[in-house]
Amino acid sequence: MRVAVASGKGGTGKTTVATSLARALAGSSRVGGNGCGTLLLDCDVEAPDAHVFLRPSLPVHRTVTVPTPSVDTSLCDACGECAEVCRFQALTVLPSGVVTFPALCHGCGNCARACPREASTEVPRRIGVIE
Repeated sequence: MRVAVASGKGGTGKTTVATSLARALAGSSRVGGNGCGTLLLDCDVEAPDAHVFLRPSLPVHRTVTVPTPSVDTSLCDACGECAEVCRFQALTVLPSGVVTFPALCHGCGNCARACPREASTEVPRRIGVIE
């Protein structure tokens, strides 16, 4: 059985209901007892707070990254090819060189591929953690 607790509005008690339901099902002998077969996934992108209610032991932590442009100013001639191909406007060309906006980058890699001088490379930028 799969149960989803969802709502488009914040603050409606989704996490409270989901964690309470998970605890009740984990202890239920009809579901397998001792948590057999019970799994809670907190997929809330903005505020994943189920861990606050359950206080689980999370032995595995994996950092999640997205490749983000880094421009070597000694190689860059400010031709603008990188900014031209960026659909998200994560790079802009100024007379002094290329300026990057990492928060706008979606990690597509087009800027690095488009650079004729190979001045643009990709470096990992931390966007979160999986536990």
